[in-house]
Amino acid sequence: MNARLGRWLLVVVVVVLILGTAVIVALPTFVRQLAIWQLQAQTGRRVTIEALDLSLLTGRFSVRGFRVADRDGELLAEFERLEGRFHRRSLAEARLWIESLTLTNVHVRIVRVAPNRFNISDLLERPRTAGGGLNVDVEQFVIAGGWVEMEDRVLKPTRTWRSENLRLDARDVSTRHRGGMAIGSTTLAGALVNVRVDDLQLFPVHLRAHVNVRDLDLTLAALYMPADTLLTVESGVFDAAFTVATDAKDGTTVNAEGVVRNVALVRPGIPGQTVTAPEVQILVRELHQRPDSIRLRYASMGGDVTVLDPTTSPPTPLTFSDLTFTASGLEQPMKGPAQVALHALLPGGGELDAGGTLGLQPRRVDLRVRARRVALASIARYLPFTGRVQGTGTADVRVVATHERTVTISVTGDATLERLSVSDGTRPLATARSTWRRWPGRPRRRGRRPPGQPPRRRPSTSRSAACASPTAARS
Repeated sequence: MNARLGRWLLVVVVVVLILGTAVIVALPTFVRQLAIWQLQAQTGRRVTIEALDLSLLTGRFSVRGFRVADRDGELLAEFERLEGRFHRRSLAEARLWIESLTLTNVHVRIVRVAPNRFNISDLLERPRTAGGGLNVDVEQFVIAGGWVEMEDRVLKPTRTWRSENLRLDARDVSTRHRGGMAIGSTTLAGALVNVRVDDLQLFPVHLRAHVNVRDLDLTLAALYMPADTLLTVESGVFDAAFTVATDAKDGTTVNAEGVVRNVALVRPGIPGQTVTAPEVQILVRELHQRPDSIRLRYASMGGDVTVLDPTTSPPTPLTFSDLTFTASGLEQPMKGPAQVALHALLPGGGELDAGGTLGLQPRRVDLRVRARRVALASIARYLPFTGRVQGTGTADVRVVATHERTVTISVTGDATLERLSVSDGTRPLATARSTWRRWPGRPRRRGRRPPGQPPRRRPSTSRSAACASPTAARS
């Protein structure tokens, strides 16, 4: 009896070993086919996997020759090899604990087929399923080489760019908690991009990223400007540092500091560079985006800017030194007026400061404009007469413009002209040491004018003035 039982036990053990061996041998093939079926169902695209190896004894796995074809048969994504090791006991805890994961030579191809449509738009628009799946913990994830290609078929002719030499090293990445970190780099259209990510959580998404961009060619922006744009980029190199904080609940906040070097803008149909600047500093603070709104706390841009004046022949370059523009309180949709300010040292001498509010609902601009020691000769060419004007001007005025049914503009304040001189090129026509004017003027009544007597002209207040002739005086 015992011998018979022993034989039966031996048979059972042999059968179990045979079945176990068969399962172990067939498991990679089964998992490979199951992965192909699942990916094809989720993407709606053809998926191929050359080989898949899986060891339940060691927890090691590898995938070789993975490829997803796009709907047109061209490449969508592929990688040469994916290999790693997971902890087997983590599956019993309803989580996937991956000790190491390495992706080698990954290639991704993205195609822009319409102004707001890409070849992967259908994948991004699919509704996300609710939570309840396995939690994932990855101790180390490495991307070793590869590229992401962007093909733009909207442009004529079609243009293609690549983000090459992809490198990424991520540690302690999880769906259960924050605290992951990653370091990566790539070369984007010839520009070097470095990324450092802190406080990373996979789901719900949370991260803080520091991005540095060096030597980005701004002429790429010219390809995406409207055909009827006034100015296009002829040259310029962009260096910047960004800090991006993203949270699934709170949205995305961006802070940035950058500099654009050797900027040149041209206007179609007009020879010469319309706007040039050796260096323009850019600052952005707290650009916050949520699904239903976008808000900017503060932004500024400044540098020495030269503008070509096309009204003269030949065109005259006008340099605005220390030109600085700032804006704060911008948001979409607009709930209140934004604050804006402008400062510049003017061509030919003088200084301009303007600041105030700008609103869209209602449409209203309220600015205080202060000009100091402005050279009148630099603005005389824009006045409606051919005489030569010398002297300096100072003004402190408030400009309020509204646009409801019609445009209404009001100006109040003071202006002073010093050492004013008007000539026809050969002789002086009028001079004045100091002339003062207030807007709006207030009429003064000194007694009653006799019937039939014409009103007496009251000139602007002037300390000393002289005219070469009655004709010049009338002018």
